[in-house]
Amino acid sequence: YFDLPVQHFSDHVLRRMGRRGSKQDIIDLINRFRSKVPNAILRTTIMVGFPGETEEDFQECLKAIEEVRFDHLGCFMFCPEEGTPAYKFKDQVSEEDKVKRYNAIMKAQKKISYQLNKERIGKTYKCLITSYNEDDFSYNCISNLYAPDDIDGKMRIFSKVPLQKGDLVSAKVVNAMFYDLDAEVTEVLRRDDVR
Repeated sequence: YFDLPVQHFSDHVLRRMGRRGSKQDIIDLINRFRSKVPNAILRTTIMVGFPGETEEDFQECLKAIEEVRFDHLGCFMFCPEEGTPAYKFKDQVSEEDKVKRYNAIMKAQKKISYQLNKERIGKTYKCLITSYNEDDFSYNCISNLYAPDDIDGKMRIFSKVPLQKGDLVSAKVVNAMFYDLDAEVTEVLRRDDVR
């Protein structure tokens, strides 16, 4: 699981943000991650509405997101913060455009996330059990698919045998949602005997 906060894919916007590197540098880095760690999970954050972001800049960013296909993506709208250089920039983006761009990014990412999650059906992952959910009789877990804070989504684990916090299991994905997955335990790899 790698979190690469790229912020944008337009060279114009990246320069205005004061970010080092270019769109091509970002894509090359992502390709290196994927070649060295084939099953890597990639997450990023994108900011829309940075001062001076044109519609062309935004479309370039959106297209790159659709091509790169991040496993997880968070999008934020620029908010001027006093004391920062961007606070004084004259070419602020309208709130209406920020909202439209935010919605377009999140709609594209929702589709990407769902497609990637559907591809995970039938695959098995190691999961560390963290708690039990009495509402739906599932277990919560940590795996390499998601950040531990559930910001990206979560995997619900279903088991025919009782599990405890700290148990390590192998779980096969049986259902995919936009951001979440359901999985069934195929093997208990290690019991947490320290209770």
